Amino acid sequence: MAQTTIQDSVIGVVAMNNDTKDSLKSYLNQRIIVKTRGIDSLIFINESIVLFINGIPINSSIATPSIKNRQNLIFNIGDTAVANEIWSLFYVPNKSERKFTISAGINDGDPLPASKDNFTIIFYSKNWLYGAYLTIVLLLIAFIILIRKSNIIKEPNTSIDPPFSLARTQFAFWTFIIVK
Repeated sequence: MAQTTIQDSVIGVVAMNNDTKDSLKSYLNQRIIVKTRGIDSLIFINESIVLFINGIPINSSIATPSIKNRQNLIFNIGDTAVANEIWSLFYVPNKSERKFTISAGINDGDPLPASKDNFTIIFYSKNWLYGAYLTIVLLLIAFIILIRKSNIIKEPNTSIDPPFSLARTQFAFWTFIIVK
């Protein structure tokens, strides 16, 4: 295991291809850049450099040094295995985003020193969630209007007011539930 020196440290974390206004935030489907200082000794040893979140190594996230600056390490947290590991370790119900201390280091070693809570990971967008809820409510209202204005879930016969069909009602109910 390589020893890191005092000068080895994380000096910043930014999101690549950022859809948010803040480069210090990233969704789980993006790549992040961990900007480091003095890690040449870590880069040239044969062990892989992994992402550390709150001091916990994310074993499925292996660093790729940037072509422009080898001190910048690129981590793809959008990779399915990485996103699943981050989600299972750090997701808290009803919190769409959380602040973390992001660092890098050798898998069996200690992470490089980094400032506390230096990056925010967004687990899901609240706007998409509210949009999905609104869509479900609008579909339910449209379906109720359709039931009242037509005979869509009634028995197919020629009477003026046919009785409701249990099979058609169940079919409509389960179709709505599955589509939702």
